[in-house]
Amino acid sequence: MLNIMKMKLSSKSICYLSIVCLGMNMFLISWKFFTKSRLSSVISQRVDYMPTFRLQFLPEGTCIGSAEDSALQVTFCDPTNPDVFTINHNKNIVYKTSGECIIRDELDLSQLKTGNCDKDTLQLKLQINSSIIVTDKENSKSELCFSVLSANAIGSKVGLDTCKDLSQTTKLIEEKHFRLTRKALLKPFTGILPQNCNFSACSINERPSPVNLLNKNEINRCNNLTDCVTIVTKTARRLHLVLRMAQSFRDVKGYDLPIIAIDDSPGIPYPENILSDLKKYPNIMYSVTESNDSGISLGRNLAIGLAKTKYIFLVDDDAIFMQNNTIVELMTEMLDTTDLSLAGGKFANNDGYDGLLYFENRKKGRTLSLIRHGCDTLNETVVNFPSCLQCDITSNVFIAKRLDIVEVGGWSSELKVGEHKDIFLKLKAAGKKVAFCPDFQVINKKATNKSYAKLRRSRLGSMKRIFENIWNIEEVTLRNKL
Repeated sequence: MLNIMKMKLSSKSICYLSIVCLGMNMFLISWKFFTKSRLSSVISQRVDYMPTFRLQFLPEGTCIGSAEDSALQVTFCDPTNPDVFTINHNKNIVYKTSGECIIRDELDLSQLKTGNCDKDTLQLKLQINSSIIVTDKENSKSELCFSVLSANAIGSKVGLDTCKDLSQTTKLIEEKHFRLTRKALLKPFTGILPQNCNFSACSINERPSPVNLLNKNEINRCNNLTDCVTIVTKTARRLHLVLRMAQSFRDVKGYDLPIIAIDDSPGIPYPENILSDLKKYPNIMYSVTESNDSGISLGRNLAIGLAKTKYIFLVDDDAIFMQNNTIVELMTEMLDTTDLSLAGGKFANNDGYDGLLYFENRKKGRTLSLIRHGCDTLNETVVNFPSCLQCDITSNVFIAKRLDIVEVGGWSSELKVGEHKDIFLKLKAAGKKVAFCPDFQVINKKATNKSYAKLRRSRLGSMKRIFENIWNIEEVTLRNKL
C-alpha cells in the first residue's frame, strides 16, 4: 500500500492536524470562523457584552482605524492600539473607544468616519466567506464594501465602493484570536526603549540570554535518531524531488529518518513509475491536500502537526544531503544537552542566511533589518559546541524542538512564500534560543520548473507586503554591519 494520503483542509481537519487549533494563525481565525448561527447570536446580544473585532483588509493585512478627526483610515494591525469595533443590536459597526458608529462623512459621502449612531448609519449585512457588506439604512438594497480611497498605504482614507472587482476584501477578526496570532508584538520591553525604535516590535530587539547547559536530570538523550527526528518538507507536485532528497540522506547516513511531505498541488495523478519508486521509501508519509496552493507556511504547519518526534528537521524538497556535513548527531546532541530551541545550518552553494534581526526607525519608516553574518561579529559561541554561534536566524535548513515551534504558533499561514524571517522573529520574541552551525550544510539543487518559478516570482511582492503588515513595518533591509 502506498504511503500517500489526501488531506482535506476544512477548518475542522486543520484544527485536528494543526500545531494547536488556536495557533493556526489566520487560517481559522477569519470571517469563516463564525457560523451564521454564531453571528446571529453575536448580533442579538446587548452591546455591553459584545465581543470586539478588528476590521482587516485582506489579503495584504492592513486594518481600519479611526484618525484624530474621526475619519476612518488604513492602519497597522497592531495589537497594542485601540482600533477595535463591536456590532450592536441594530447591526451597526461601533468603534469601541468612542462608542460611535461608522457613518458617512456629510461633506464627502464616499468617505467614512465615526459619529452619532442616530444619524444615517450604515448597517452590516452578515456575509460568510466574502467581504463584509454594508447597506444604507435608508436603502437596504444598496450593497457596498469598504475600500481604500487612494493607494493602500498607512494613513490612507477609507470609504465605500461597489463590491465588484475589488482587489481587497474586509473581514471581521475577533480580538482575542487576533491578539493570539500577534502575541509576538505584545512582548513587554524590559529595558530602555532606544531612540531609533519606537513601535511595538522594538521589544523583540532584546536578545535572549546566552545558551545554558541543561542539568543532568533534565537531559533526555536521543539514542535512536529514527525515534527522535522527523524530516519535514513542503512540496508542490515534486514527489521526485522528495524521493531524491530521501535517497541522498540514505546514501550519506546509511539509514532512514521518518519524512513527512505536504504537497498542495492536487488533481493530476502521478505517473506509475514515480508511485512505484515511492514504495522503496516506507519512511515517507506523502500527504496531498485537497485544497490547491495552500502555501509553504500552512504546509509546514500541517507537517509539524503530523510529526510525533521531539525534533523536526526542516529542509526544502530540493535539498541534497552531503557526506561530511549532515551532522544530525551533533545537532541533536546540542539540542539534547542545552536550552537551545533550534540549531540551523546553511546551503553549501550560497553565502548563507545567518544573521541578526533588528527593528528600527529608518528614513522610510518602521524597518526590519537583517544584519547578515552579524553572529560572527558578536562571536557568542554555544557552550560545549565552539563551532556554533548563538544567532537570530539561519538558512531554511535546521533541526528544532517541535514543541517550541508549536508554542510560538508555527509559520503565519497567510505567507504562501516569503515566510523565512517570520518563524525566527516569533522564536526571538518568545525568548527561544537559536544557534548557527556553519559545518551543518546541505546542497540546494534547484530543479527547473518554469511555471512554478513564475508563480513564485509573481507573488513575492504581495507576500512581502503581507509580511510587513504582520510585523507592522514599512520595509525590510539587508545590512552587513551591526
